[in-house]
Amino acid sequence: MVSVWPQVDWRSENYEEMKQQGLLVKINSGIDVQMLFHGNNVFMDATNPRTRDYVWEKCKKNYADMGIKAFWLDEAEPEFTGYDFENYRYHAGAVAETGNIYPREYARLFYEGQQANGQSGIVNLIRCAWAGSQRYGALVWSGDIMSTYEDFRKQICAGIHMGLSGIPWWTTDIGGFHGGITADENFRELLVRWFQFGTFCPVMRALFYEFPEDPACWDVPDSFLFGPDILVAPICHEKAAGRQVYLPAGAFWVHAGSGRTYAGGQTYEIAAPLDTLPVFLREGRQEYLIGQI
Repeated sequence: MVSVWPQVDWRSENYEEMKQQGLLVKINSGIDVQMLFHGNNVFMDATNPRTRDYVWEKCKKNYADMGIKAFWLDEAEPEFTGYDFENYRYHAGAVAETGNIYPREYARLFYEGQQANGQSGIVNLIRCAWAGSQRYGALVWSGDIMSTYEDFRKQICAGIHMGLSGIPWWTTDIGGFHGGITADENFRELLVRWFQFGTFCPVMRALFYEFPEDPACWDVPDSFLFGPDILVAPICHEKAAGRQVYLPAGAFWVHAGSGRTYAGGQTYEIAAPLDTLPVFLREGRQEYLIGQI
């Protein structure tokens, strides 16, 4: 997998050509520096089909033709140093009006190029997504997040919403991206809990997706279904050795660790020492599922 960023440094051998051909994001006023990162950068305009063709030809020649089958599409928002959307224009229109489609078109650039190159089963890692990104093989991760339990809890909620948006492939930086200190015992514990959660990514649903007639399922932000039959309830509070888990009505649930069966439609206090996390299997499927996990 090769990491690709969408910005073009002023010193790049491609900068002048792309600028003259209108392949870059345009600025309405001021100095045309859209991101400061090891130099002055502007962004390629992924909404322009000519830009997509140009960039793919570069990536095809230098990577795909050398055997690279997967790309890591970073900075997909894109990450303007100053989010002054009124000052930028895409080929598709004013960024204030069309900005959210950029990550979708970024994924499209590589997907269609790889497809035309004869590749199938295309999946590329990308930092941002929008409606329709899933049709372009987008495996989304949640970006540069902090190494805290608060951010950990937010990932579960974010992942559920990604699933509701029709984007099933989603994951996180396990342990977070900023602020982790390996010498800190609390961070090491967080890392274990995050790995437990990561085992059951990236495909997730909200509970109510499978149990829409159970009103309690609509208000659960911190557990999810991994497919239709495995309920995962991550431990996402510092020093916690257990948690309350709501099990959806309309099914019985088998605790994957103990084998104990619980009736749905109730909330239970479930112990979870550091080497475990609460995972429940829908009764009637547990023998098959235990073999899978």
